[in-house]
Amino acid sequence: MARVDLTDEELHEIIQTTLGNAYELTDHDWDWHRLLCNISMHLDLNYDKAEEHGKRAYELNPNNPTVLASYGKSLVQNEKCKRGVELLRKAQELSPLSQQLIDDLVWGSYALGDYDSCIQFSEKIRKIKPNTWLLKITSLGALKRLDERGEEVDQLIESHGKDELDVQLEKLNFNNLEISKSTRKSILD
Repeated sequence: MARVDLTDEELHEIIQTTLGNAYELTDHDWDWHRLLCNISMHLDLNYDKAEEHGKRAYELNPNNPTVLASYGKSLVQNEKCKRGVELLRKAQELSPLSQQLIDDLVWGSYALGDYDSCIQFSEKIRKIKPNTWLLKITSLGALKRLDERGEEVDQLIESHGKDELDVQLEKLNFNNLEISKSTRKSILD
């Protein structure tokens, strides 16, 4: 099979077409709405559309942990953090071993300003991602736990390098410019 380089837009179009062919869209297909929620959130960065699809999936299947996670994340991205974290916690109760849900709870707790929970959840992750690590570092700083903060920065740089730190700071996206800027500033100070 030959390797084909595609732009993000071309890949997105292929995914949309493939999903459209794979599913016969009805208003009662919760999994379709869950998938569209994730596509809207991660590929399109259209958080309003993600929330719309997440809500519809939730209405159709309110006890599915993947639906709860997708809808909860979309609410966090749309600054409806309290409700988003509630749904993420419910999803984690239904799927307690999911490392992705714990990671999502780190992000939700951070966006909510619950730095203690952010740190607690981050410590439950077996292999923490650099972008999630940044939230733990910022939370330690917000709680004036500066020695721990410094140790975490050193560990992040040792594990991933200074260049990765810069890349992750650049990619940080909260759909809220104020949170994104204050997080970057907190790490760089």
